[in-house]
Amino acid sequence: MEERSQHPPLPSITPDAVPAAHTRIHLALGDRQLGSFDIAEVNAKLRTGELPTLGMLGWYHGQREWVSLDRIPGVHMPIAPPQFGGAAPQIGTPTVAGDATGGVIPYKNAPALVGYYAGIGSLIPVLGFVVGPVAVVLGIIGLQRRAAQPAVRGAVHAWVAIILGAGSFFVHLVIIVAMAVR
Repeated sequence: MEERSQHPPLPSITPDAVPAAHTRIHLALGDRQLGSFDIAEVNAKLRTGELPTLGMLGWYHGQREWVSLDRIPGVHMPIAPPQFGGAAPQIGTPTVAGDATGGVIPYKNAPALVGYYAGIGSLIPVLGFVVGPVAVVLGIIGLQRRAAQPAVRGAVHAWVAIILGAGSFFVHLVIIVAMAVR
C-alpha cells in the first residue's frame, strides 16, 4: 500500500532553467502550489501578511522535499505572524486597551461613577435631601468629561446619577414641605 502525501508534487525544473543557488522559491499551502517567487518577494509578502507563516511550505532547486519556510536560508520569518491576507500592523499606531470590567464600570470617569453611587444612596430616606444634589452635580460633570473624552465612557452612569439624584431630592423636598404645612 502506498501512502499518499498531503503535499503537492515537486515542481519540475529543466536544467537550463536552474537558477543560481536558491534565489527562486516555490511556495505551497496545503496541497495547492502558489507559484515561484524571488526570496526578496517572499520576505516582503511575509512582512505585509500576504503570506501566512503557519502551514506555508517552500521548495527550491536541490531540495528533496517541501519544507516549512523557516527552514529555508534567506527567508526571514516575522516575529509575530500576521493573519493571512490581513494588513500589516502599523508601527506607532496607538492601540486601545480593553479593560478587565468589559466596559461596564467607567473607572476612567470618576465623577460619573461616584455620582451613580451617590444617586443610589440618595434613595435612602432623609439622606436623599443632602446626597441628591451632589449626585446631580457629579452626573453633570461626568457627562461633560464624557463629551470631552469619549473613550472614558460613563454616560449611562452619569444619567442615572442625575435622574436618581434629582428625583430623590424632589421627593424629599415635597415630603419636607408637606410636613411643614401640617
